[in-house]
Amino acid sequence: MEILNPRELASLIWFVGVVGLLVWKAKAWGALLGLVRSFCKPIILTVIALMALWVASSIWVLARIDLWDIGNLKTSLIWFLAFALGWMFNVRRWEGDPSEMAKSMVREVLGVTTAVTFLAEFYTFNIWGELILVPVVSFIVLMATFAQGQEGHEIVAKVFGALVSIIGLSLLSYAAWRLFSDLRGFATPETGREFAVPALLSLLFIPFMYGLAVWNGYGEVSRVLYFTIKDPNVLAFAKRRLFLWFGLDVSLLRRWRVSLFRLETRTNADVRRTVLTMKAARRREIRKPHIPHEFGWSPYRAAKFLSKHDLNAGPYNPSYGEWSALAPSHYLTKSPIGDRLTYQVTGTEEIATKLTLTFFSDRLRKDDEDTPPSSIRALADASTALLMAVFDERFADVSRDLSNGARSTELDGVTVELVEDEGTKLIIRHPMYTGPKESWSDILEDDDASFTHGESS
Repeated sequence: MEILNPRELASLIWFVGVVGLLVWKAKAWGALLGLVRSFCKPIILTVIALMALWVASSIWVLARIDLWDIGNLKTSLIWFLAFALGWMFNVRRWEGDPSEMAKSMVREVLGVTTAVTFLAEFYTFNIWGELILVPVVSFIVLMATFAQGQEGHEIVAKVFGALVSIIGLSLLSYAAWRLFSDLRGFATPETGREFAVPALLSLLFIPFMYGLAVWNGYGEVSRVLYFTIKDPNVLAFAKRRLFLWFGLDVSLLRRWRVSLFRLETRTNADVRRTVLTMKAARRREIRKPHIPHEFGWSPYRAAKFLSKHDLNAGPYNPSYGEWSALAPSHYLTKSPIGDRLTYQVTGTEEIATKLTLTFFSDRLRKDDEDTPPSSIRALADASTALLMAVFDERFADVSRDLSNGARSTELDGVTVELVEDEGTKLIIRHPMYTGPKESWSDILEDDDASFTHGESS
């Protein structure tokens, strides 16, 4: 069994050399020891031990069905160090919806990229060629990645991106040539196992990551409960019922966790009501019921009004006496404090009645500096798209009034305002908009029928 192929050996030599040089030059032994101590925390070591036990069990299963033998030990160890540990430290990827993340990982493992990567790495050059190739390719990839995030470096990003593509195609062509030159030597049971083992281990590892994501989700919510539920008896009731209410649905669990800061949780009935409310919201989100125009807009459709402008509002949740969905800020420049747009949908539990598009100017821009034309154009395009979504072909009448200097206008009872308040806001209000309620009990009084329907279903 080959211990390391030339590419793996060259990568290890360069890694050890670079890390050793950085530590020696910067005299960072203390920082390195601190990093090791941080890594050796009991919780991290426990997770790694459980992970190793899971992987060992997976290998045992594969060995029992003749899909793994001792010749695959090196591949399994490299997979564990490079991919399994990498997935653990990238666990935040699973914070949204673990089910969707699991599907994504299955597609990634079973995709064409896995086969292409295996083929490109199966045939390597000699050690001297790999010692030259590894740092050159690493430098080009790092430059391409770095240039993509820098304003004014578009040409550099294109050049290095093209170099990455050329190198990738060259390595793949070389591997394909070697493959067809020795097809009989490639098509062996040992090669089949070498290809299958990492993919099979990855597929078998997905349930472990799913379970870890569920465990983390419940841990986060348990910590939040102490801050949001003051009565110890109510807190104990919520913790006992938590898994019965949500099961493996971590996405809804995290959504419910956010709602706890905005809804009353003084009694057991209050806590149960919040769960039923969020489950009813999930059902409406799936069904996307039609809302007649005279009552307002569907919050789930309104959240997508500006999706083509990178303003896709998130879940429609309770928000201090009303319901709202807020799109993450869309930055119009590379600066993290530069010009940006936000979009918010607001209304009652079932109907959106207020839409707000806000433009925030660069906080470091001086008063005598003009807003860049690109930012103005992005604001104008998003405003036009929102007006078109609300008024259809009649949006031109509203747009004309605003273009002529009007700060507000009205069409079919729907008011449109331009407001300068911590940014430039385009606010569209339906006549059914009543503003936030004073408390959760007010919402229950007004929406009792809707809530009863949500609880019974």
